Amino acid sequence: MDSMQGRNVILAVDMGGTAWKAAVMSEGRALAFASMPNRSVVDDLSELAALFGHLLKESGSSLKACLGLGISLAEIVDSNAKICPSPCYKHPYFQGNDVESIVRNYIDLPVEIDNDSRASLLGEEAFGVLKNLTAGADNVLMVTLGTGIGVAARVNGTLVRGARDTGGLLGGHITVDMNGPTCVCGNRGCAEALASGYALINVATQRPWYAKSSLAGVERPDFRMLTDAVRQGDSHARQGLGEFSEVWTALLVSLIHAFGPAHMVLSGGFSRSADLFLPGVLDSVRKRLWDPELMPDVHIPDEPELSGLRGGEVLVRRAVT
Repeated sequence: MDSMQGRNVILAVDMGGTAWKAAVMSEGRALAFASMPNRSVVDDLSELAALFGHLLKESGSSLKACLGLGISLAEIVDSNAKICPSPCYKHPYFQGNDVESIVRNYIDLPVEIDNDSRASLLGEEAFGVLKNLTAGADNVLMVTLGTGIGVAARVNGTLVRGARDTGGLLGGHITVDMNGPTCVCGNRGCAEALASGYALINVATQRPWYAKSSLAGVERPDFRMLTDAVRQGDSHARQGLGEFSEVWTALLVSLIHAFGPAHMVLSGGFSRSADLFLPGVLDSVRKRLWDPELMPDVHIPDEPELSGLRGGEVLVRRAVT
């Protein structure tokens, strides 16, 4: 597939804390898609290169046919210098280093990179739920509920970056409980420490409701297990989901007050079960805002697993045009 169409494909990888999603992308569509675990070791890149080999074959393309590799990374990213200037808890081999030079040892393509939340926002703007906005597109908030809580914002048309590339991204580390547990970031009572994928393992398993629920004894519960239990009528699991919902409510109120968005996208693995909690969360958010008129329009991606991958495609296309 080395025709003009073939030369228009892009490799993209969404490097999350728990797993990486990889795809051959074209115009927001995944021509071939797969995932692999993130073991937080540099040899993961060797496995990624092999995975891309399989995906290229599946899509009928080749490495020579690709315009580049777009990376959506769950770390603080200086996208211009293509480095990770801050501590990298999930990808330690990138910390302080030139990401492109490291990656090109395994995958010989031009590399574009940004934080996963910002990339997801770009992806939804270009190819997803924000593509056809007729008003308010200059003020958008992206909140990703997954292993952690990712946040990105566009304010008055500008993607918020701040002086040290952290602008907006640390929204998941807003304190919602001053007496809460210590977060991986060093702060206490962060929303992410209380209501995220890793919080379900580290914090929720210690809650009284957990021992009484059908999840009791599961060593590494995940959100799908929790929501499955809720759907099966487990009242204790529902209590746990309610605790998470309270945290998300407090966080969203603070983020809306801080950024003043006209639109808000809720993505990530948790959004797949939005029917179980989102109506109640949004109703509570609206009631707690300074003014109910501040409530943004809320969007749920049809394919949340593609948000970051679409963003990776956007990064490469912008670089080559």
